[in-house]
Amino acid sequence: MPPSASSADHLPPHQPAARQRPKSPDRVLAEAEAQWLFTEQELLHTPSVQDGMSPEKEKEIRAKGINFIRQVGIMLKLPELTLSTAAIFFNRFLMRVSLVDRPGQKALHHYTLGATALFLATKVEESCRKMKDLVVACCRVAQKNPNLLIDEQSKDFWKWRDTILLNEDVLLEMLCFE
Repeated sequence: MPPSASSADHLPPHQPAARQRPKSPDRVLAEAEAQWLFTEQELLHTPSVQDGMSPEKEKEIRAKGINFIRQVGIMLKLPELTLSTAAIFFNRFLMRVSLVDRPGQKALHHYTLGATALFLATKVEESCRKMKDLVVACCRVAQKNPNLLIDEQSKDFWKWRDTILLNEDVLLEMLCFE
């Protein structure tokens, strides 16, 4: 009788499972940044333009939104870096989401988007302000009345507050925050 072979003799030699090398931090960063690089065609054919808005109208709305951010930021004495960050969030969001209303779905108003972008930017840049102060400044700028008195129990106050908080998650998702 031939010598007994162990049960392992008939198995192929063990090979360790191929592991993927983790991406280097530089590569991860490069991939994250690349999602925000757009061709000229992509810049001309934003979601709003694809939904029928004229490029001129979209530029006008973007300018109004950025102006809103600046005015609220100045009123709150926010650093320029925070205002610039909010403007970037605002513009990046509009590269992914349309400003055109659809049946059963109302698009975000540019002031609402601006307020939400500014709220998020104050957190990211560590220049936080009280929600009350942000809401009051937004109401004053939106109504073009820098001396407007806002009652914290008013409908306007709560509408702005709730809208900003609700849309923060939408903005975070569209900006791919993780």
